[in-house]
Order: sequence, then C-alpha cells, then structure tokens
Amino acid sequence: MRSMSFSDFRLAGLVAMGAVVGSLGCGDSLGLPPPNFANVVDTTTLFALQGTPISSPSGYDMVSLSTISDNCSILPLTSTRWGAH
Repeated sequence: MRSMSFSDFRLAGLVAMGAVVGSLGCGDSLGLPPPNFANVVDTTTLFALQGTPISSPSGYDMVSLSTISDNCSILPLTSTRWGAH
C-alpha cells in the first residue's frame, strides 16, 4: 500500500469541501426568517452633471426618495485640466 501524496490530500480535501458546500445548498439550512418588507419596483431617470440642461435632475435624495437638480456652477464646463496654465 502506497502512502498518500500531497496531491492526494488536496484532492480529498476538495471532495470533502464540495460535499459540505453541496449539502448546505440543499434545503433551508440557513434558517432565515421571512422578510419584513415587500419589494417595490421604482424607476427614475437621472442626467449627467455636464452637457445637459441645468434643470435636469442629476442627483437622488435618499431621504425624500426624489430626484434633485444640481443648480451650482462650480464644475468647469471645459475640458482643461485643473491647475494647467
């Protein structure tokens, strides 16, 4: 009877890990509770900060769940580098 080599141990470990992962994938082994909230589908449209009308919404307020317009003009509208002279 020959002794097991490193590759034999590695193969045995992979087979054992596959069996464990496979058995966890079956059934409800995680025991998660039912969801508390229903899923809701919502669609919104946002626009780019540059190159679109200034009144177009370009942000989303996560608190009020509404789009917002960025009416400030601090971003340069040209393609020059910052600090380049």
